[in-house]
Amino acid sequence: MAATKPTSAADADRAPLPGLLLMATVAFAWGLHWPISKIGFAQIPPLTFRTFGLVIAGLVLLAIARVRGKLHPIPRGERRALVISALLNITLFQATVAYGIYLMQASQAIIIGYSYPIWVVILGRVLFGEPITVPRIAALVFGLAALAMLFWPAGGQLDLPLAGSLVMMVNAFGWAAGTFYYKSRRWTLPTMQIVGWQMAIGSAPLVVAALIIEPLPNPMAFETSVALAALYSAVIAQTLGHFAWFRALSYLSPVIAALISLANPVVGVLASVWIMGEPLTWRKLVALACILASLFIIIVGPAGLRALGFRKSTTPA
Repeated sequence: MAATKPTSAADADRAPLPGLLLMATVAFAWGLHWPISKIGFAQIPPLTFRTFGLVIAGLVLLAIARVRGKLHPIPRGERRALVISALLNITLFQATVAYGIYLMQASQAIIIGYSYPIWVVILGRVLFGEPITVPRIAALVFGLAALAMLFWPAGGQLDLPLAGSLVMMVNAFGWAAGTFYYKSRRWTLPTMQIVGWQMAIGSAPLVVAALIIEPLPNPMAFETSVALAALYSAVIAQTLGHFAWFRALSYLSPVIAALISLANPVVGVLASVWIMGEPLTWRKLVALACILASLFIIIVGPAGLRALGFRKSTTPA
């Protein structure tokens, strides 16, 4: 029997152990994917590497939905929206992540990519007329402070590759735009099936682009580390990571899951330092802390804090 989601503060305090273990799996699966991708890029072109795992994950998620009897035809009225959502959330995201990691340190790419709350605030105001509240201003300030820490010239010289930085800024913008578009639509399909279809649809342009602009890799010449990196991307990061996320949501409230998901960039940055030997400077640590604050405000927010039981006391203690 599937567990129900906790909805009250008391439920949230008793988050089931399986849900916490699944979220830990997600954090490591997705966090480690950043530096491990860089290992794969040694012999596999960036777009080819990321697309390989994406195609496999999409097919597996759709197969799981079919086995469970939940693979439904895409309603005619949702097809256009599904394609647009796939182009934003999959095609644009994966392409920019691939070349962002390729062009710069993975830890730097993570921090810039996770600066998407900046664009959440801006797009929310411009496109949807959302009010600029104090928490949103704080999220914007923290996000900009993180970028300032990275972009501020050290010793009079920019410490970031400009091309990689611009690519990851596009990634952050696309992440926010894709999130807004997805949430603005009314979906009748199960979430796992939507993501599976998005992966399948969004990977099609990536396959075509990879065939046109990148040389075909020779699997027979792969070093062991590269082959394992490709398998990790496909099996652990893309497939297991997404499956664990959906399973975790059956145990945990969205607020608790969102709160734990803040570990993802932390794992990514620390793993990049450990695996790739990237420097862990004080600027990078401050930037990461600012990004976490910005993410916390946008993802959890005042409503999330209330759901966790952090309410103003109306009676004396």
